[in-house]
Parts: sequence; C-alpha cells; structure tokens
Amino acid sequence: MTPWTTLLVPDILRRICEYQRGIYEDVVPFRRFLSNGATVHGTSKQAQAFESVLSPWLALYPSISRLVASYEPIKHALACHCAYTGRAGILQHLHKRYILQSVAVNLCQMAIAGQRLDVLEYLVCIGYELPRQFESVYLSWKDQAVFDFVFEHYRPLCTTNTTIYAFASSGNEDALMRLLSYVDEAQIRLMWSVAASHGHVELARTIYTASVDISDHVYQFAGSSFFSTTFQHIKNAANVGSIDGMFWIYDIANPFFSQEDRIAVVGFCLKYAVMENLWDRVWTLLEQADGRVDYPQLLACLPYFKWPQDESNARSMLSSTPALIPMFCTSWLPTIKDQAKRRLLEEELMSMAVLYHDGDRLEAREWLGDVDEYYFNAMEWLMDEYCIDKSIAHDVFQGPLGVAAMKRAIENDHIATMRLLLKYGVQIVPEYIFRRGGIRAIKFYLDKVNPEFTIPVDLLVEMASTPTNDTVFQIVHRTWRARTSITIVHTVESQCIAQAEAHGQVNIIIYLAKSFQSVHSPSEYETFLIQHVQDFYCAFNRARHGVNQLFAIWNPVLDACFNVEFILESLDSLLALTEENLKRLVSLSFVHIPTELIVQCALTNSVLAWRVFCILLDAKIKDKSSRMELQRECLVKKYEGRKFRNVPTVDGLGF
Repeated sequence: MTPWTTLLVPDILRRICEYQRGIYEDVVPFRRFLSNGATVHGTSKQAQAFESVLSPWLALYPSISRLVASYEPIKHALACHCAYTGRAGILQHLHKRYILQSVAVNLCQMAIAGQRLDVLEYLVCIGYELPRQFESVYLSWKDQAVFDFVFEHYRPLCTTNTTIYAFASSGNEDALMRLLSYVDEAQIRLMWSVAASHGHVELARTIYTASVDISDHVYQFAGSSFFSTTFQHIKNAANVGSIDGMFWIYDIANPFFSQEDRIAVVGFCLKYAVMENLWDRVWTLLEQADGRVDYPQLLACLPYFKWPQDESNARSMLSSTPALIPMFCTSWLPTIKDQAKRRLLEEELMSMAVLYHDGDRLEAREWLGDVDEYYFNAMEWLMDEYCIDKSIAHDVFQGPLGVAAMKRAIENDHIATMRLLLKYGVQIVPEYIFRRGGIRAIKFYLDKVNPEFTIPVDLLVEMASTPTNDTVFQIVHRTWRARTSITIVHTVESQCIAQAEAHGQVNIIIYLAKSFQSVHSPSEYETFLIQHVQDFYCAFNRARHGVNQLFAIWNPVLDACFNVEFILESLDSLLALTEENLKRLVSLSFVHIPTELIVQCALTNSVLAWRVFCILLDAKIKDKSSRMELQRECLVKKYEGRKFRNVPTVDGLGF
C-alpha cells in the first residue's frame, strides 16, 4: 500500500491515526509544505496541488479532528488551505477548537492570495492584522470589493509600489485618485508614468495636474535611478503602442535629463516620430539633442521613410545631421529612377556633408572633434557605393567653399579632412598653415604634403614675435634649420630672439638658447649669451613666467656683463626669482642696488616683496646702524597715516 493510497482513503488513514499514531508522520508527504518559512506564493501553489488530497477530509469534521489530533503540524496546512480556497466553515471549526492564531500566522496572506474576501473579513473580525510586508501582487485589485475592504482596514497595503503599478496599468482612476493624498511624490510620479506607458494618457494628465495642485510645485527629479526608470516607462509606452504616452512622459521629464541622457532618449523616440509622421516632433527632438544621435538609432528610422513623399523631410534632417548620409542613401537613392534628378541629389548630399547653409551664405561646417572624418568617409562611401562621378566632388570643393573648409580643418588639426580636400583639388596656403595651424596639421604638411618645402625666413621671424604654441615654433624651427644653409642660421636666430624679446615670448628665447647650445661649442655658446645679454635683460623685465630659466641660462656670463643692474628696475621680475637666484644676482660685485627699489619692496604689501627687501637691504648696506636707519624710514612711510592701538616697532617687525 502506497502512501498516496493511504492518504486518499479516509477510513484507512483514520484507523492508522487511531491505532498507529506515529506512522502518520512517515506517510503524509506534507513536511516541506508545512514549513513555517514557506513563501505565500509557494504555499499557494502547494495548496492547490494538495486540493485533491485534503478534499476527502474537509467533508468529515470528526475525521478532521482525529487527523489534527494525530499530527499537530497538519493544523497549519489545513488552515492555510481553507483560507486560500475559501472554506470559512472549517476555519471557524478550527478556531473554536484550537484558536487560529496559535495554528497559523499567515492566513490573511492566504485569503488575499485566494481572493477570498469573506475569509479575510472573518479573519480580521477574530483579531488578525493584515501584514505590511505582504506582496500585494497577489491581490486581485480588479475586484472593487477587495480594494474597498483593504483600503478601509489596512490602507498602507494599498500604497505599495506594486499596488500603484497595478492600478495605474489597468487605468483604475477611482482608486488612484483616492490614494493620491496618501502617497509621496515618487509614487505619484510612478502613477502617471505607468498610466501613460500603458496608454492611459488622459488619466496620466489628470493625475499630474491634480498632484501639482496638491503639492503646489513642479516636481524636481533627482536620484541616480531617475533616468533609468523614466526611460523604461518611455520604452514600455512604445512597446504597447502608446506613442502619445511616450512623448507625454518625455516632455514632462525632458527638462530634468542631462544632455547625455537626453541624447539617448531622443535616439529611441526618433524612430516612433518618423513612424507616426510627426515631423514637427522630429525637428524638436533633433534640436534638443544638438543633432547628436547614435547611428544605429538613426538607422532604425529608415524603414519608416516614405519615398518620394518624405524627400523634403529627409533633406531637412540631413542638413542638421550629415552623418545620416550613408544611411539615407541606402534607402533613398535606389528609389530615384530619373538619372538627372539623381545626380542633383548626389551633389546635394555631398554638399551637406561638408557645408551648412545659413540664409544666403554657404560656409564650412564647424566640426567638433573628429566627427568630420565620418562625414568625409560618408562622402567617399557615397561615391564608391553608387559609382558617382567624382567630378561632382571637385565642383563642390572648388572656390571659396573649399578654401573655407580647408582653413577650418587646418585650425582644428583635422588631418582626414585635409587629406580628402587635397584629393579633390583644394590647396593648402603655407603661410596660413604655419600661422594658424595646429601641431598635427603642420607636421602633416611638412611630412606628407610638401616634404621639400623651404620655410621663408620672414615667416619664421614672424612666428617668433606672435603668440604661438611653443611646440609649433619648435617644429617649424627644426624643419627650417635642417633645410637651410648653416651660414645664415645664427643671423636668423638672433632676429628671432630679438622679436621674441620685444613681444615677451620667453619660452621661445629659452628654446633658441638651448638649441644654439646643442649644436655649438661652449666658447661659441658663451659668446652667443654675451651678444644677447641685452635681450635677456629686456625679456627678464617683461616676463611673468620663466624668469628662473632665463636666469639659469645667462648666469654663467653675468660676471662678464656690466649693466646687470638694469634687471633691478623690475620689481615683478625680482619677485618671480627664487631666493637662490636673487642672492646670486645681488652678490655680483658691480651691481648697484637703487635705494628706491629697496623702499618700494618695503612698501609693497607682499610676503615675497618683504623677502626681496631683506635680501636687497643686506646686500646694499653692510653697516648695521645705517641699515637700521633705512628700515626706520621705510617703516614710517609704510604705516604713515594709519592708526594703531600699539604702534609697531622695528624690532617687533623682525628687524
């Protein structure tokens, strides 16, 4: 006899229970089912599975008593099953005999899971409380009676996110409006977001308007999960075909998106705007994303274009997003049978890849980063894929438009653009690339475009006198030096130093001095420094940076110079020196330190100026009494006209 045979025949099991109490625990396969730790969902499923097992006993109350008396844990399984299946009579019998609270603690959950309102009402009457932790997903909120009862007896169970989701997704306006005053802002946002994403746009608008009236302010979204949850609602709306709901959620949340998040959402919504022929929305989305949309998302729009009806819309989209050209050509060009019209369109597409139209003006598109490489790759793809006559590209690039595009590429170091423009006949003006070009553009020109180019002397001297990237000047200078006769190098470099000194280009002076040192003997280098010591003085006085490097370069020849005091005329330059270099400067035996400079240092309200003052004073006056007298004079001038409770003394100031 199998355990199931024993269990399914009440008389046999009753006799076993009466005469062999212990065997019941071995034959009834309820142990896992009876676990107090079982979840509601798991218990519900098992209760259904054991319906056929328990049914024979439920009609025989005396047998139930014997069953329960024979095996104590069966009370829990029996009570849960009756609560789930709505057998209130048996629950009353169990309660009278055993007190249900001592039998099972989760009966309310089982009654709610089984949608047994009569059982739930009975359990509440005998003292059960609805559990706050209950997963309300098992409630049938479509049953208004269930909602009314739970709302009256245990309102928090109606305000969980799961409950709100159930109401909003089903469009239960009455329930949502009743709950509106009992939920927080995040849950209100969940209400109208879920409602809109499930096609209940009018309900979403109603909740949004009512909630703004209640809270008297517009929602300020925050938190790292805001974007992900909102984007998911937008996707849900699209999946159920609620395009109005999708765009309504986007419009509400858009002001609170970061630009990066906005671009991602726009890319998703764009396809649906094209699909529904909402072209005003398309232009708005592209404008809000600054024309930056991921290519796969743009590609997803193509199947929904209608040719030739959407030609004007396609042109408008391409003018703001040229990266679309390869994608549009894939679906657009094959639809054009008129060869003359197709040629005009091909030329127009290539123009869009390079230029933008501003009223009556045509100017080079202002590219960002290396995006232009994609545009020009798109052009080459267009010509190769569709065997377009390359003379079209020559026509597009000739004249001021091509020159403007080349200038823009030179200024922004866009090598791919320069290479393609050269391929189609646009020339590089050497003077422009050396004056305005970046490092990559100049190296590309010297290494690839014109390796034999000789840099004019006047151009090199001019670059030394104008604010120039130091690295750019070094590249140009090294190239010029390698391609120039050695006999004129010193003369030209002297001119460059003079121009750099006159215009405060300290880094260029330092570079030229070190460059001369690297290719000449020490004696020639010393002669070079002495010849240019006046340039050193002038640059030193004008410099706000690099003065210590200047001083380090000319330091070896300062003893051979007789007008070093010239540099003491600039307090700013002295303040920029390190203390070591400053002491080296004033230690030169022939240096005359003007008294006016010492007084100026003393009167300047700066810690650096005070340091310079002390060093200059020690170097100027060796006699201590004379030094104290000058300090006193400086102190009187510094604090003249000021009122102090305690007048500072010389000793008090550290003299």
